[in-house]
Amino acid sequence: MWSLQQVEALAPDAAALKTGRSVADARKWSLLGRNERALWGLCQGSGKLPYQAQVDLSEPAFRCTCPSRKFPCKHGLGLMLLWAARPGALAEGEPPGWVSEWLAGRDQRAARKAEPAGPPDEAAAQKRLEAREARVQEGLEFARGWLRDLLRAGLASAASWPEGHWQTAAARLVDLQAPGLARQLRRIPELLGQPDALALHLGRLHLLLEGARRPGDLEGEIRSRLGWNQSQEEILSQPGVSDLWTVLGQRQYDQDHLEVQRTWLQGRESGRQALILDFAPTGRPLPRTLGVGLQVRATACFYADGQRALLRDAVLEPGTVVPAGGSLQDDFARALSVHPWIEEFPIVLGGARPATRGLVVDGRLLPYRQPFERVWQLLALSGGQPVTVFGEWNGERLRPMTAWSEWGCEVLSG
Repeated sequence: MWSLQQVEALAPDAAALKTGRSVADARKWSLLGRNERALWGLCQGSGKLPYQAQVDLSEPAFRCTCPSRKFPCKHGLGLMLLWAARPGALAEGEPPGWVSEWLAGRDQRAARKAEPAGPPDEAAAQKRLEAREARVQEGLEFARGWLRDLLRAGLASAASWPEGHWQTAAARLVDLQAPGLARQLRRIPELLGQPDALALHLGRLHLLLEGARRPGDLEGEIRSRLGWNQSQEEILSQPGVSDLWTVLGQRQYDQDHLEVQRTWLQGRESGRQALILDFAPTGRPLPRTLGVGLQVRATACFYADGQRALLRDAVLEPGTVVPAGGSLQDDFARALSVHPWIEEFPIVLGGARPATRGLVVDGRLLPYRQPFERVWQLLALSGGQPVTVFGEWNGERLRPMTAWSEWGCEVLSG
């Protein structure tokens, strides 16, 4: 069983949750049913025929015949809300044909995806790899020279450079198949008015360029930061970390004509934190199966940067927990000693007292990342008492994403 809070976390936005609640009424449904895997029902809409709504609880996944572009739509969300509040309203039994066909199709697609591919052309793959290596090395030399020119001109002069100057250099690095370096370069003009943050960023960029000369044990992470991709098959073939993972926080934003979703997990036994990244073209829905507060039993297989991961054999489990807090200073220093290019560090802070400008933890003020529009929501939730807060720390400021108090869990990020 899912709690109402867990189901509500699947809503794509507040409007969808409101309309989902409006149809979470057994009187608006017919043919309501469930079994261990799925929920289904017919909900009368404005058309002649009722909408067929169905939910595969194993992910969960949704399907509905209504024309809504939201995912899940109000009918799928309402069906789950009704089930969570009144499971007896859905009769146990065998699903109708339209549900069985959908579930069978999902199983077939999953089986095809799991089938091994044919033998690769190793000679052609090696040739492509060597060509990419040569272009990336050219990109590294270009970036080293460009950084020397920047420092020679002076950061004060750089503030007056037109946007096209930065974009041209970044485009050159993309052409040389080093998109990770291009992203690092694009950030420089954003930081010109923040001397401390700019110094940290340029130091990390210099460290990356020098590390590429003699990568040693950090070769995998350095290649990842430069823009080399690791295939999902390669990642998922690793042993990974098996645990019961709690969804700590989630936020969405636009980047390069894509919708990006960052979801942070924390293992109950391992204490390890994992970042799940999802992408969708602008205007398309992102997956919302990992709502804040949910728990999922899975094996997390990590990329070379030590943060991003893919989940294998994931099964959602009922129940919610308040995550254990850590020590920002010690945990951040320990993480940097292993992965020196961390830009966003996930941290759970227990006993935090919200203030208007930041969180007070152990007598230290941790300033909020601006803009932080939900500061009053956080203050109201705390009621002047300590709360547990999860957020992303960039070395100077905190972006609060989730808060837990005696009143429950509150999502603070979009």
